[in-house]
Amino acid sequence: MTLQPETIVLPIPDGRTATALLFGGHEKPRPALIIIHEWWGVNDEMRDQAARFSKEGFVTLVPDLYFGSWTTDQERAAQLSSEMKTAVSMEIVRSAVNALAEDRRTTKRIGITGFCLGGGMALAAACTVPGIGAAVPFYGTPRDEFLHFSKDTPPIQGHYAKYDDYVDGDRVARIQRTALDANTRFDVFFYEAGHAFLRRSDPAVHDRPSAELAWGRAVTFLHTHLGE
Repeated sequence: MTLQPETIVLPIPDGRTATALLFGGHEKPRPALIIIHEWWGVNDEMRDQAARFSKEGFVTLVPDLYFGSWTTDQERAAQLSSEMKTAVSMEIVRSAVNALAEDRRTTKRIGITGFCLGGGMALAAACTVPGIGAAVPFYGTPRDEFLHFSKDTPPIQGHYAKYDDYVDGDRVARIQRTALDANTRFDVFFYEAGHAFLRRSDPAVHDRPSAELAWGRAVTFLHTHLGE
């Protein structure tokens, strides 16, 4: 298999197009996984995560919710994330689902994951975008208006940090209770770590024991619900 991504175009209803990086190259069709970026945008860290998931047996797709922008500056990242509209991002995810469902390199079984901002978007997509078979959000939650749980919502496995200055653990617990009350499977794990503990490119936040435990759980969960 090759880990050199190709760029695909994702049209959305307002006439714009987003781009996405697709990692494929498997010998046979594989389940697909949409990976939503952190508030920095599509950077080398997200390419690395996509390549890692591809090695685990997924066709991975990283859509760009910022339409070409990315940054290493925290103030600029905050600006980009505040300018991003969740409703538009859901249209990009919807287009990504359609593209993967039509791609002969996939089994048509599609999951979604994401980190930080992307974790919130992954959870919102599980609730609002048809065609998703499993969701694994990492340390992120969306606004309440994008949380609509039912028995038809795909199974969700959430990974959160106990020491997080950006994500309220009590709110995560309330969201989980709402999901469970609606007959949605929503497993939640909290880790002895801070926000962004899976970010391998940043030693200041990366927590290897937590990251390895969460990674193993996520891969097993996704294969359980999407197949091999």
